[in-house]
Amino acid sequence: MKDRGDVVFITAALVLVAGVPVALYSVYYFAESVQLLATAVLVLLILVTLTGLIIVRNWDRIIASVFRKPVQLSRSISEPLSKSLSLFAQGETQAAEGELKRSIEHTVAHYTWVQTRRWIVGASAALLLGFAGLVGSALLKQQNDLIVRQNAYFREQIDQQQQQLELQQAVANQSIRSEAFRRIYGPEYADNPRVKAESVRSLISVERARIAADENTLPTDFINLHDAQLPSTWLDSADLRRTSFRGSDIQKANFNSADLSGSRLRFTQFGRATFIKASLREAVIMFSDGKASVFSDANLTNAVLSKVDLAGALLDDADLSGVSLENSNLEGADLRDIQNWRQMASIQGSNIHGVRNPPEGFLPWALENGAISQAGALSDLWEQAQAFRRKEEGAQ
Repeated sequence: MKDRGDVVFITAALVLVAGVPVALYSVYYFAESVQLLATAVLVLLILVTLTGLIIVRNWDRIIASVFRKPVQLSRSISEPLSKSLSLFAQGETQAAEGELKRSIEHTVAHYTWVQTRRWIVGASAALLLGFAGLVGSALLKQQNDLIVRQNAYFREQIDQQQQQLELQQAVANQSIRSEAFRRIYGPEYADNPRVKAESVRSLISVERARIAADENTLPTDFINLHDAQLPSTWLDSADLRRTSFRGSDIQKANFNSADLSGSRLRFTQFGRATFIKASLREAVIMFSDGKASVFSDANLTNAVLSKVDLAGALLDDADLSGVSLENSNLEGADLRDIQNWRQMASIQGSNIHGVRNPPEGFLPWALENGAISQAGALSDLWEQAQAFRRKEEGAQ
């Protein structure tokens, strides 16, 4: 029959192996519930307290039980050994051998049980570490899953906020757009160019955002300012890239230092408008009236001008590199210090009669390249443009 101390030892080992993983798993299981976790901790504290009280109350008995076993074991080994020696001295060899055999058996049994207990302790520790590792892995996995869910939730919240902001911005932009159209095209601001100028700037900003977001309903990336009435409007330094002024009235308007790169002026009236230091790179100006307009120091690189009336215009210091100027009226225009005129793409059919301050060699060069010099020629370009527009729109 096994000793009660051994039973207690084995029971304690089993409780340790089973209890610790259960406790860890309980923490894992109740991790998401603060109330249940607090209850579990409280119960554990009560159990520990009760266990401590029991140990303190029975301390002497526990100590006696712990040390009684080693004493009994040592006696079970030493007494037969001592007795066998005594029997050998008395000549009772057979009895001495029996006692010696009993002592050896006790020694072997004790050693075997010690080794068994070591194995139990080692196995228990290994099992405990294995369970703890599994529970730790489970806790880590749950934590990672929780982080993934939290990140997904945060992303969803951010997406919803972004959508809400975009919706609010779209509503605000639509309001700005409607108000800008009302001020640009409505009769109540017909005599207020400053309000119209600010409305144009607002509309340009909103339309660019719509085009960038692929919300433009037109199959084009041009900003539509067709038939706008913008005489004397101050749009200096404005960003008017790829803006279409088809049929618009921008006479006496101020476009100084504005960026009109790639813009379109078709059937447009821009007489006496100023484009000082403005950029009109790759702009297309056709069937338009620009009498006495000012392009001083303007960049007209690779621009296309066809059937444009520029009579009396100021083009001093303008960069004409790559410009195609065909069938247009330059009568009386000021060409002082125009730049890169020899690199013009074309001047075919344009009237250069009476131009002022032409660079040396310009007149013979222009005539050699198809220009004409005839007083009053092409002075009816605007009338031709209006007739052509009526015909074009009638055909549609």
